[in-house]
Amino acid sequence: MDSLSKQVADALDPGARMIDGAEIRAVRMRADFTQSTMARFIGVSRPTLANWEVGSHSPARKHRDRIAEVVDEITRQLDARKDKS
Repeated sequence: MDSLSKQVADALDPGARMIDGAEIRAVRMRADFTQSTMARFIGVSRPTLANWEVGSHSPARKHRDRIAEVVDEITRQLDARKDKS
């Protein structure tokens, strides 16, 4: 799929939560996870995660739901820990 087709398909997917590489990295760093650990939770390789974080590639649609689940769960657990302190 060429770039324009991908952009249009992505725009037409209202259920996809868009998480950029900076957000993935920020959550990963806040949790004190390595790229390898975060990649394992998402189900991708470390180089794939690294490419997302620096913005050289965007996550494929098939990974977006899982990324959102992982980011949301990590954030929820970290916030719960902070509230207990």
